Amino acid sequence: MRESSGVVASVCAEAILSAGVQSDSLDEDTERLLLETLRTADGELAYEQQSSRNDVLERTAVDERLSSPVGQKRVLAIRMLPLLRNEDVFVAERIRAFLRAPHTGHDEMVAVLSVIQKSRTIHRLLKIADVDYIRTLLLAATRDVRIAACRVLATIGTGSPSPGAVIDELLEYVASHPIGEEFAVGVWALGRLAPRETQVARCLTDAVAKSLETERSATKDRIAELRAKDRIAALRACQALDGVASRELVEKLRSSVRSYKWDAETRQEALLTSAHVEPMTPGLLRFINVFIEQPVPALGNAPARALMIGVERCKRRVEDVRRVFGALQRSEALLVEHYTAFRSAVVAEMGESAVPAIREALEEIRALLVAYREFAERSSLNASSPLVS
Repeated sequence: MRESSGVVASVCAEAILSAGVQSDSLDEDTERLLLETLRTADGELAYEQQSSRNDVLERTAVDERLSSPVGQKRVLAIRMLPLLRNEDVFVAERIRAFLRAPHTGHDEMVAVLSVIQKSRTIHRLLKIADVDYIRTLLLAATRDVRIAACRVLATIGTGSPSPGAVIDELLEYVASHPIGEEFAVGVWALGRLAPRETQVARCLTDAVAKSLETERSATKDRIAELRAKDRIAALRACQALDGVASRELVEKLRSSVRSYKWDAETRQEALLTSAHVEPMTPGLLRFINVFIEQPVPALGNAPARALMIGVERCKRRVEDVRRVFGALQRSEALLVEHYTAFRSAVVAEMGESAVPAIREALEEIRALLVAYREFAERSSLNASSPLVS
C-alpha cells in the first residue's frame, strides 16, 4: 500500500479500514498509515471524477468512532462515511454537522471537504448555507482547508447557489495565490467550473501567457519547481476553453512547442492546449502535421492526441470539417506514411503504452472523413448539422 499509486492505495486503504472498523481491530499504527495513505491519495486523485459509492459498511460500524475523543479515529470515521450502506441522509447530516461545528479541527475539516468533493449524493443534500460556509473557507487560516474548499466548489459546479459569486471568489483566490499548489488548484477549479465565462477565460489565458514568459530555470530550486508545476496546471486548465485564443497566445503556445528550452511535459501540454484553444483552421492542423512528418521525441504522442482533439471539435460543426478537410486528409496520409518513425519517437519518450493513441488518431480521422463524405453526398449546400450527434 505504501508503494502503490493513488488509485490502488485508496482502494487498499478503504478495504483495510472497512474490515478493521467492522471488527474494531485497527491499532494506532495502522490507523496512522491509513490516514497518511488516504491523504496522499486525495492529492493524487484530486482532479478525477467523484468516486462511486462502494456501500460496504453498516452505520453502527462508524457511528461510535465519529464521537471518539481521539481525533485520528474521528478523521478515519469521517472518511468512511461515503461507504455506509443505504444511509445517505445520515451521512449528509453528519457531514453537515462537522462542517459547521465551531470545534471541528483542521484534519477533520479537510476530511469533511474531501468526502463532500467525492460524493454526488451529499451534493444533492447540501443546503445553501452549507455552500455559503464552504465559500468562506477559501479564506481559512490553513492552506489544506483552503485547497479542499476550492476543490469542493469546483466539483459542486454551476448548479450551486450563486455560481457568479463563487466564480468571483475563485478568481480572487487565484489572484491571491500566484504561485504554488493553491494557484494550480485555483486555475483547475476555474477551468472546470466556468471556462466560457469571459473573466475566467481571460484569467486562464493570462495565466498561460505569463507562465510561458518565465524562462526555464537551469537550477532545481524550490521556486523553479513550483513555477514548472504552475505552468502545467495553467496549460491544462486552459484546455477547457474552445477556440478563444488570441493571436498573441497562439504564437506563445506554438513557440513553446518548438522550443528546446522547455521540458518535454511543457511542450506536450502546449501542443494539446493549442489544439483546444486555437480557432479550427487548416493552419492549426498543418502545425500539428509538422510533428507527424518530422517526429520530435520530446513531444511523445502529443501530436496524435492533438489531432484527436481537432477531430472531436470538428464533429460539432460541418463547417469546421469543410474548412479543414484537405488538412485532415493530409494528417491521415502522414500518419500512414510516417507511422514507423513517429511510433519510434513516441516509444523513445513515453514507452509502448503511448502507441495506441497513434492508431486511435488514424481511426478517428478516417471515420470523420468517411462521415463527411457521406454527408456531403446527400446534403444540400446550406446544411449545418453536426456530423456526429
